Amino acid sequence: MPRHRFLCSAMLLLAACGSGDSADDTSEVSADRPEDCLTFDGDVTLENLRDVCADDLPVCVAGNVFEAEEPSRVSDADLAALGCVVAVDGDVNLIQNEDLGTLDGLAGLVTVGGSVTVQSNPSLENLLGLSSLRTIGGDLTLTSNSNLDELEPGSMAALETVGGSVRLYRSYADFPALTTIRGDLDYHESGTTLGFNALTRIEGSLLVIGDSYLHFIELNALTEVGADLVLDSNYSIWEHGMPGLQTVGGRFELSGEPMDGVPGLGSLSRVGSLSITYLECADIELPGLETVDSDVYIAYNRFLAPETAEAFVDRLSVGGDILLEHNGEG
Repeated sequence: MPRHRFLCSAMLLLAACGSGDSADDTSEVSADRPEDCLTFDGDVTLENLRDVCADDLPVCVAGNVFEAEEPSRVSDADLAALGCVVAVDGDVNLIQNEDLGTLDGLAGLVTVGGSVTVQSNPSLENLLGLSSLRTIGGDLTLTSNSNLDELEPGSMAALETVGGSVRLYRSYADFPALTTIRGDLDYHESGTTLGFNALTRIEGSLLVIGDSYLHFIELNALTEVGADLVLDSNYSIWEHGMPGLQTVGGRFELSGEPMDGVPGLGSLSRVGSLSITYLECADIELPGLETVDSDVYIAYNRFLAPETAEAFVDRLSVGGDILLEHNGEG
């Protein structure tokens, strides 16, 4: 595909370098672009990546950086050829790269209009090459990067907003500036250390499933989950808890917690519905919970006496059905 370059001024950013159809979708992404950049027209591939930075000016890529449907097969030297790239309108895909040790070649990247996927890169040592990235319009996926076994503080130091979901699986990451996730935060069976100290709102769901290898997850500033909160077999999440969480708009599902109870949710006052199953403790430590908009289901908690479950529900304002069964049968 032929390459076309032209100067993007601040007035033409949405028209020439934009990634969506409306100002609402692109405002945060376009705000992070430099006032002047050259546009690389089309997708970046292994065949043309050394053409991208031919001029000594920052570059906005109008398409994707590598394809999502197949392995990228890039090396550190390949990625270093993209050092001028400051913005990508489409997606950034780094998938199945055996020889990729760092992301330093993307150190100048500030904004991505689409999604960022870093997946199955066995030699990748850290994410410090993404430390300038401020906004992602789509999803952020970090999965199966087996060598990311130590947390590098500030690895995603500048990231403030993710317009889609954040999906994490076996990849250490630190997000000290991230305040908003507009989709879900999905953390699934990962040997991961995660820091979200600035995150105040998840507009979608928070899903933390099977984290028996989790070192810790910090969600100290989180006040609201817009959809569901699912905590399943999270044997170490409560080291820090979510002390500021006040509302869950959808279902709050709690299952398989350890013997020492469920600390760290003292501010939670309202949920859409409530499901507590297979809890391995004798009490439900949700002292601030007052309102359940819909149904309550508490069942199969072998150390939870039926009268304790009943006393807990009696103090709640419940807008739907209540079902208590098979508790205290341990």
